[in-house]
Amino acid sequence: MQYIGGMTMFSFMNLLQMSFYGAVTIFIIVIFRVLFMNRLPKKVFVALWMIALFRLLIPISLASPFSIYSLAQKNEDVKSMMDALKVMPAIEAVPVEESMPLDYAGGQESREYKENNKAGYKAGYHEGYDTTEDMEDEAENGDSKHADEEYANGEYTGSGYMDKIYPEQNNYDYKLNHKLNSGAWMAAYITGVIIFALFFISSYVKCRKEFNISLPVRHEAAYKWMKEHPFKRKISIRQTGFTCTPLTYGIISPVILMPKITDWEDKEQLEYILAHELTHIKRFDAVTKLIMAGTLCVHWFNPFVWVMYNLLNRDLELSCDEEVIRQFGEKAKASYARTLIKMEERKSGLIPLWNSFSKSPIGKNAMEERITAIMKSRKTSVTAVFAEIILVLMTVVIFTTSASAVSGKYQLKRLPFGALTDDESEKLLALWFDGYESMTVTDFRRKAAELTDTEKYMELIEDFSQAGYTVQMKEGKEADALDEYMDYFYHVYEPLTAERWQVREFSGSVEKSLEPEIRGQVSWEYVISLKILKPDELKVREYQNARVLAEEDMRTFLQDRTEAELSDGEYLLKAARERVNQIERERSSDKLEVSVAYALFPLEESPDDAIDAQTKEQWDKTLAPYLEFGLTWQYHPSPDNPGNGLRMYWKGTEVRGIMDEERGMWITEHTGNSIYSENAVELYVVYEKGKAVGLRPANNEEQDEWDAIRKNNALSAGEEYEEEKRRKGRTFPNGSRQDYDSLYELTSPNYKEMSVAEFNDAVLAWCNEDYERMERVGTDSALKDYAVELTEEERHFAAFTLWFSRMENYRVIQSIQTGKREQDPEYEGERMNRQSEDGLAWCTLDYRFTYHIADKDKLKVAERDECLEGMISGIRRFWEETDLETLLLMSEEDIVDRFRVLAKKYGSDLLTIEVNEDMVGYQCKDER
Repeated sequence: MQYIGGMTMFSFMNLLQMSFYGAVTIFIIVIFRVLFMNRLPKKVFVALWMIALFRLLIPISLASPFSIYSLAQKNEDVKSMMDALKVMPAIEAVPVEESMPLDYAGGQESREYKENNKAGYKAGYHEGYDTTEDMEDEAENGDSKHADEEYANGEYTGSGYMDKIYPEQNNYDYKLNHKLNSGAWMAAYITGVIIFALFFISSYVKCRKEFNISLPVRHEAAYKWMKEHPFKRKISIRQTGFTCTPLTYGIISPVILMPKITDWEDKEQLEYILAHELTHIKRFDAVTKLIMAGTLCVHWFNPFVWVMYNLLNRDLELSCDEEVIRQFGEKAKASYARTLIKMEERKSGLIPLWNSFSKSPIGKNAMEERITAIMKSRKTSVTAVFAEIILVLMTVVIFTTSASAVSGKYQLKRLPFGALTDDESEKLLALWFDGYESMTVTDFRRKAAELTDTEKYMELIEDFSQAGYTVQMKEGKEADALDEYMDYFYHVYEPLTAERWQVREFSGSVEKSLEPEIRGQVSWEYVISLKILKPDELKVREYQNARVLAEEDMRTFLQDRTEAELSDGEYLLKAARERVNQIERERSSDKLEVSVAYALFPLEESPDDAIDAQTKEQWDKTLAPYLEFGLTWQYHPSPDNPGNGLRMYWKGTEVRGIMDEERGMWITEHTGNSIYSENAVELYVVYEKGKAVGLRPANNEEQDEWDAIRKNNALSAGEEYEEEKRRKGRTFPNGSRQDYDSLYELTSPNYKEMSVAEFNDAVLAWCNEDYERMERVGTDSALKDYAVELTEEERHFAAFTLWFSRMENYRVIQSIQTGKREQDPEYEGERMNRQSEDGLAWCTLDYRFTYHIADKDKLKVAERDECLEGMISGIRRFWEETDLETLLLMSEEDIVDRFRVLAKKYGSDLLTIEVNEDMVGYQCKDER
């Protein structure tokens, strides 16, 4: 179902829905037919049957407030039955995280968008309260034994009322869904389709065989008639002994097939017959009958379709009779009727796909109806034509359209959150005022301001936005209404009444996995920005439509890709840029600018996989001689760890290395000591008579020697390890001069005075303008590996200012995708080392900290950078200026306390810095 501007514009129906709506349409047409058969032109009824065919075959339904189903849905039982018809087995498409405004911080946790292709709030609508009225009734009756658990922590869950839901067996949805999912039912349906299709096909083949041996008519009367009635399509008149009444068949080259006993000398009868059959040809009645036969095959289980099949055949004949009378005049009624009666006496069996002059599937009653209709036919008046038009239009509007989306505000009497009072609920629902879609943005904001003119009202709205309410409700009108309200609140009201209402961001993502799943998945994350240019002209509906359509365009991007395209990273990145450019071009206008920032994560090839397999094979060969002595090992390579990812164990103790002096080998994961447990040991291979007979742990003296060697290796190899890590970590080439020139366009003369929110928007746009450029510059800064000459100020901007904004944007997008509260950005400092000149005393420090921005709109870029750089510089000065002897005496807790003092010093009212014990890793040892 597609939602535009908060209303359902059209919907797709399943087979049972089409059959049900078609049956209603047929029933109404039958009533019209009984009431007006001899009062309206017969072609009106043919037109009505065409409407019924459309309803039965086309799975798209337009919504209308004048639809009979709009009226019917007011009755709960009828509504339940109509809703049940929507249940059909389906394969769910790519899971999508729906969008929400980026700067919504409080209520995101509650807004888990679970419904496919529908932006809105849908949290746990499975089982629970039926309606708010149920909740009110129980409160009035004093039954509140579950109230405490239901409203615990200000959150309504509906858990206490689970037992009050009707059993599934009494539910329309359950019954119908159970039946539709039944393989036996599906098999029976398909069997029916095949049987009736074979019947019509066999009838067609049988008759065509008989008709093919018919002979062309060589009579002067036939030649004369054809000359007097030229036609664009080639018409031929043939004669056969297999039929007793005239008929037509064929579409491109139609044939009028006359019985062998035709009296060619009876010119009056001949004129009537040929005029009747020519009318069938002109109106393509053969096509109509084919469509009707196909419809009957599809809806064979629907008795109303069988009724329609018979009555449509009748009305095709009646309409042609009416046309013949119109051509020959009122005086021809009696003689034409006598011709019909004469032909009726000759008729034979059922020929379902041909247009016969006198035959009807129902027989005598049909012939009587035709005679009566002929004798009562009259000249069509202006009034009749007007009535004809009105009747057809009424049928289309009332019976072929679906129920319009009734505004949820009339279904939602109270917000079902226990923490809200009735007055608060009423005030929040009042924000959903009538006619908002047709208002301009300026008028909408003015009305919203007039409505919420008190500080207390504004506090209520803010609290509701931040509360993160969740609720379990049984699916139905009230659940849909709540969904509609929350969609309105978070996608219309909040964005258009916020302080930064001119520019708002909505984010989402979509993923698509390749088969088999181990091949990985492609992720497509995006942020859609709506910039209002002309609020006095832009309608709220246009604002909504732009967002919804842009989101739909983004969500379908991966779904439209083949497996080969998804595997081609270069192609995918190019296609993504083209799709985004198209969206921005098509969804923008002179009143609203739509821009899209995105991050595409294509499948990454892993050439290291083959290397890892080879390395594991090598370890297997190397360690095989020691397995019989109790050695075990594991291999888990990781790019974040030095060495090869090897872990060895002996008698339950971790092994750092194995010294095999006979073979001249020292087998170790790496030569340092940073990744081993404290009780890890060194092993020696024991030999007797040149043969390995066991393993032994190093004695205390040997272990001390190994400890010293490993510590020195760890310190001296630090720079080499970092260089190796940089070499391994670079998956993108160095940034070019052009890359950095584009980056420094962000450094406008007053960029430091910009708000963090505004500056981060600019950074996000820059990043998504060229994903690979962003990675090149980011990798340069992370590895301090630049291929172009940059000033210190330029390096500083890339390494700090840009990094801070990227991390803040990442946290925002992460929050959107997970539906959780936005996490604070984190900064991880470089490892710092200190040691004595003899290398026997040393200490190392790893640290990180998080920071929280209270208001990005108020915090300036300069203030943010000053706070964070002050913290980083303060930590570095503390480490470098504190003498080694003092550091050796300090514990990890002491380091944390020092950092907290620095955090308080460099933080501010708008930016606070947090450091805890888990964020600091401090090791020191003095062996002098």
